[in-house]
Amino acid sequence: MADRVKGRAAIVTGAARGIGRAVAMKLAEEGADVLVNTRDPKTLDAVYEDVKRVAKGGKVAKFLADVSYEDQVEAMFDHAMAEFGKVNIVVNNAAVSNPRPALQYTSDFWEENLRINLYSVYYTCTRAAREMVKAGEKGSLINFSSIGATQPHR
Repeated sequence: MADRVKGRAAIVTGAARGIGRAVAMKLAEEGADVLVNTRDPKTLDAVYEDVKRVAKGGKVAKFLADVSYEDQVEAMFDHAMAEFGKVNIVVNNAAVSNPRPALQYTSDFWEENLRINLYSVYYTCTRAAREMVKAGEKGSLINFSSIGATQPHR
């Protein structure tokens, strides 16, 4: 993987733990510039320091943002562009999962799930695509999902 990511610049959403953290760590280990994102201020500095510790030649940046809001995604990309000069890898890992019986859903619950699990992917992929087209470069848009897409909660 090192040859494919060295010298590239990545944004990883939902990077505080689990898959997002592992992806951010691996990208940094392989020489990519990596911006880690989370919406939780309690976890941002820790993941940033961990990724910085394993980075091999690439820069590491952090940005606190709730990617379910387009203005925060735009600000995050502006920060990444200022830090790295480009963004050509986006890893959409931010998500929520609060399964419950369908009759317990509220419109607020539904809206929050759509904003985080769907709108955030649209916002990040759209901005990333604009940056890649403007730079005349190809890139990678990586979107994680869950088994919930194929196995509904009962």
